[in-house]
Parts: sequence; C-alpha cells; structure tokens
Amino acid sequence: MSHTQRVRRAAWTTGCVLPAVLILAAMLLPGLAVRADAGDITPGQMNKITPAQREARIELGRRLFFEPHASPSGLRACSSCHDPEHGFSDPEALSADDFGITRRRSQTILDGARNPSAHWDGEFETVAALVSKRISLARRSLWASGPTAPPTLPPIVLEDSGTLDPRDPHNRLADGTVRVTKFEKARVLITPELMAFVHSRLRPPSTLTSTSQRVPRRIHTKGLYAEAFQAAFGTAGVTTERIATAIEAYCKTVEATRAPIERYLSGQEDAISESAKRGLSLFKGRAGCIECHTMREAGGKPRFTDYAFHNTGIAWAKVRREHPEQQIERLGMLLEDIRLKQVSSRIRKRAKSRLGPLQGPVQLLADRGRADRTKNPSDERHFKTPTLRDVALRPPYMHDGSLRTLEDVVNYYADGCCDEDPGLDKRLKGFEASEQDVKDLVAFLDTLTGETRAGLAPTAWDWRAASHQVRIVNGDRVPLTDVRVVVTPGGDTLPGEGAHASITLRTDEEGWITFAPLASTHARVRLEHDADPEGGLLVPDTCKETLAVMPVEGRVKIIATFPLTSEIPKTLVVHHRSSDFRRVTTDGVQPSLETHLARTGIERKTHGVEAHYEGWVRTDVDKQVLLHVPRARDKTPLRIPLVFRHGRVMRVDVKSFMR
Repeated sequence: MSHTQRVRRAAWTTGCVLPAVLILAAMLLPGLAVRADAGDITPGQMNKITPAQREARIELGRRLFFEPHASPSGLRACSSCHDPEHGFSDPEALSADDFGITRRRSQTILDGARNPSAHWDGEFETVAALVSKRISLARRSLWASGPTAPPTLPPIVLEDSGTLDPRDPHNRLADGTVRVTKFEKARVLITPELMAFVHSRLRPPSTLTSTSQRVPRRIHTKGLYAEAFQAAFGTAGVTTERIATAIEAYCKTVEATRAPIERYLSGQEDAISESAKRGLSLFKGRAGCIECHTMREAGGKPRFTDYAFHNTGIAWAKVRREHPEQQIERLGMLLEDIRLKQVSSRIRKRAKSRLGPLQGPVQLLADRGRADRTKNPSDERHFKTPTLRDVALRPPYMHDGSLRTLEDVVNYYADGCCDEDPGLDKRLKGFEASEQDVKDLVAFLDTLTGETRAGLAPTAWDWRAASHQVRIVNGDRVPLTDVRVVVTPGGDTLPGEGAHASITLRTDEEGWITFAPLASTHARVRLEHDADPEGGLLVPDTCKETLAVMPVEGRVKIIATFPLTSEIPKTLVVHHRSSDFRRVTTDGVQPSLETHLARTGIERKTHGVEAHYEGWVRTDVDKQVLLHVPRARDKTPLRIPLVFRHGRVMRVDVKSFMR
C-alpha cells in the first residue's frame, strides 16, 4: 500500500468513527449535535457583525438555498419553488412543499430586503422567521383540516321527495348522515365528509409550533457544510437559527439588476421601444397600474409595488371557474339550513361562532388571503402586490397561477377583473384597451427585466475547497471500485475559473474520485447512466472530503436474444416506478426512472444473436420493471416486463416479443 493510500485510509477511518460518535451523542442527547454556541448571533443582529462575517453568511445562505437537505423531507430546496432562472419564482401554477401541493404559487423573493413581510398574505415578518418555521415543522395541513377532511368540495346531493324533519331520528341514515330540509320539496344530505370540509374551511390555516431538530441534525451529521458553517459562525455547529440567519442574509442580496427602464428614465431615449413608451403612458395613466405598482424609487430603482394587500377578484373568479353553479347553489342551501335549522346542539354551537359571519358559499370556497392572518372581514381575498421587476421571467401569474401570460393579465384588468366579488378593490374598474394597447403594456413590462440575472455571486467564495475527494459506496457502504462517475454543476452559477460542463471520472481501487470545484456552488456526483436528475450526492464547493452513498444494490446482467437480421442496440433502457414521493407530479402521476444497460458483448448463435448488457439495480425503485427495446421500423419500443434482481444473469428472448 502506497503512502497516499495509507494517509487516505487513515482519514477515512477517522471520518467514519467521528460521525458515528456524533450520531450516538445526538441519540443520547438530542440537543448536543445542534446546540447553539453561547453568543450565537441571531437574524436580528446581522448588522453588528463584521463585513467578513456578513459575506460568509451570505455565501453559506446561497448554498443552503439550493440544498434539499435544508427542508423537513430532505428533498426540496428553497430554489425548488424560487427558481433563480425563473425570476426566483415557480414555473408551476401551484407550488409544492415538503407535504404536497399547496394552494398558492410561490411569490418571487426579488428585492426582498425592502419587502416588509413574506408570503402573499404577509404571514411572516422576515425571511428568517419563515425559514425557521418551515424547517421546524413535522407536518402541515393546507386548510388546517383533520386527516379525514377532503381538500375539495365533495358532491352535494339534493333530493326532491318532500319535507323531512331532520330532528327525527328516522330521517338519519345508518352511517349518521343527516338530512336537512330547506324548501318544501328539496333536501340536502349532509355527510360527515361534507361537514368536515365545511368546518375545515372555516378554520384559519394551521399554525403549528413544532420544534423539530431534524434538519439541523441531518445537515450536521452529514458534515457537508462543516467548513461553511465554520467560516460563517466560527464553529461547525448547525442550528435552526444559523440556517435561517444565513438564508435570510442571502435573500437580502437578491436585488433586481439594472433594466432598460432605468436607462430610459435616466435620459437614454433609445433604451426602450416606441411601443414600450406608449405602454408606460398607459401604465401611469388610463390603465391606472401605477396606483398599486408604484414607481417610488428605492436604492435608485423603482420598486413597482406598494407592498400592500388588495382584492383583485382572482380568488372569487377561481371559485366560479372550478365549481359548477349547481354545486355553489346547493352549498348555499346547506349553509343556510345549518344556520336556520341548527340540526343538533353540536352544530348549533358551531353555527353561532363560525357560520354566522359568512356571506355565502363563494366566500367559503375562496382563498381568504390576508384575512387568514388578520381575522378582519375587510381583508377577505386580499393578496400582496408583487413587484413587477423581472415580471416577464416568471409566468404564470397571480397567487394561484391562473393567468398564463402577461397578455392575459393585462386583459383581465382591462375587463374590470371579477366585478362579481363584493370586496373587489374599488380602483379596479377596468379600462378601454385596444389590441395595440395590450401589446404596448406588455412591451413596457418587458423593459422591467434586468440585463443580468438577479442574485448572482460577484466573486467565488474564498472558502471554496482546492479539491474535492469523494468516496463512492453502495447502499451497504461497500466501495464501488473501477466505476464511471459523472460530476455535473449544481446549485447556482459562479464566476471565475472552473468547469461549466459535466466531467466523467473513474473510481480507484478504494472507491475514491478527486476533482477540482466546478464553476458552481455545488457539484452533483452520480453514477454514469443514472437518469435521475436529482440523484447522487450534491456536494457544496466548500466540502473537502465526503462519502457518497449511491442508491444501488449491485450490477445486473441481461442476455437478450435478437433475430439474426436485427440491428443490435448499444443500450437498453429499463423503466422503474419510483418509491420516492418527490417524483410524484401535481396530477398524482408517478413518472418512471430509467436505468441504462450498456452492451458489453455480442455472440452469434444458430438461433439468433445474443447481446450481453450490464447495469445497476437501484434500491429506491420498484423491482417490477419494463425493459424497453427499440425497433428499427417502429418508433414505439417493445416493452418487456421483468423482475430486477442484482447479482443475476437474466435471459430475455426478444425474438418471441417481435412476432
């Protein structure tokens, strides 16, 4: 064994023992591994630290912003919903968090240092408060409903068979369903499911106070950010407060960059088009956009928001769009029945305290917005005015993502919004807009996009490692030797030297690879042919040495027999069903992962051509798979079912499936 190998093995042994000791300590003393040091600086004390400490916390926050492990599930980073390449917002209409699809899309964090609150409804006063709450939660309910409450309005059954007294026990179904009478010849059936839905919508969103230490303990134990926390806080300890402080410090640096509109307002006449100039006149004049999207300057740039809360009718329109008129009418009957009849003492108590203030069924179904926080009826369906900086980068629009393009937004306001909403902002009366007016307003909005992307690091951090050493092991911690590993840029883009494209390396006899930091905050390390874009390990550029546990059990070999005249494919693709919920899409479809099997040899036999393929067997997928075999004359491949097991040689007669 060489000297280098002995030194590396000694370091590896120390690296294994120390985390084990820390994990044991964390089990015995849950607060030990993540205990805040005496004198730890809180988010409110950021201005008291030195410039070097401030820079270190910004750079640590930049890396944690892209780190999935800084979330309860360990699967979703801040950037998952605040994508820098999408104006720091979400390309999806509704954003997903660690617990599922939420009821709103993420608002941009652009110019957040001047924003007096976070979220569409102003739920949090600071980004640090938001981060602290999010990473400390063990669970969350979208509407504060119980586990049995449905997320959408259940069908309401209306029967037409005369009058029944709901207080009569003979008029109750066997499962406890209550029949409620409104009119002489109509009755609404109130099921437990329907009542659970109604009462869940009458309660404000859950305000859980969980103090889970799962996130800081996970980040501390993995050790990937030890050097970064050392630079930012003086020790490698990880706490919720430190994570929140760092992410808030970074978010405050995400400011809109100079845009054509600034150049025009400073006197450069040719900075924007004639169409955009007409759009600016409309914006400030007939369209009235400037009343809420004010152009008062902050930091030398117009803000294009008043950071106030307004009812634009979007929540009301969403209810009308998604619920049939018949269901809304029946829900109105139901609410009035509950008030008037007060079916039982249990419902009577709830009717007085919770159903009394309601004006109608649409209010019940609509997102309450700011009123969820203030409990003030005048704040019903009010949402914060977002900044228009970089607005062209971040479709779809509005809090529910219901307007697909800027043209849709302009037309919505021109048409007077949803004037059916009794709480609609009185200033939103609509305005006359020709097709050219709409184009001019959109042309103006395009001039608000910065000429460089917001939030980019000005320089590479001095605490970047000179090189990364990563040991690749399988799920049983057995080193994967002499295997090809792909390293790709991850996280955010950085200036300066470093690889901008992926590199391919081969592990040595002990499973190690060594590479220089890329031109990014992170490097994603994964096995070759792993088609999972979020697979492998995300290594921050400050980490010098770590362990990468790949979700594989071992290798599988397949011998596929093709007809003698067939073209033998170089690669076969196996499709799996993932057991990881992060890959479930918003419509509940669980897409498949792919394993690529590389051809390793060909043998011609009398009965056909035997092609040998090899690949990895993953641990995070269903072992029932579909082998996709391409066909020369047909774009649709053959789909052959298999049961994947590592360490086996599997024979597949492709000829029989081609008949």
